[in-house]
Amino acid sequence: MSDDRTFTCTDCGAEISADVESTPKAFKFHVKREHRSNLQDLDSTRKRPYRAFLDEHDIEKIRDDDVPI
Repeated sequence: MSDDRTFTCTDCGAEISADVESTPKAFKFHVKREHRSNLQDLDSTRKRPYRAFLDEHDIEKIRDDDVPI
């Protein structure tokens, strides 16, 4: 059984895949690099702005993780 996880960016459809602990960091890096202006707009209005770029299925996968996104 693999410990890899894949997140799909809802803004551009990019799939970010890595091990369970690295995927949130890689996803945040993708959002910062590719969607900086959208992230800045959300940063002041949301507690967890990166989750705006994830679908509900991906959010459910990370809800109990030790590495939050």
